Amino acid sequence: MTPEQARDLARQKLAAVARGEDPSAERHAARAGMTVAEICDWYLEQARAARPGAGADQVSAKIAELLNANDVADSALSIAAE
Repeated sequence: MTPEQARDLARQKLAAVARGEDPSAERHAARAGMTVAEICDWYLEQARAARPGAGADQVSAKIAELLNANDVADSALSIAAE
């Protein structure tokens, strides 16, 4: 980000505060959302309910492996290679 872009962003944030918006509340609300792991768990629960025995356990194992991987880029490459 260039200094000029940072100044523009700061002006936008100040204008939002002047309009009565709360940037801190927006950040807290975004953090309160579902994590990737929670979304994956929800998806797999729904998939199991809709189609029992349809390979959801294999997908679940792969997702867990990826979420626990140290290097996400390497994990993405391993999926692409399969």
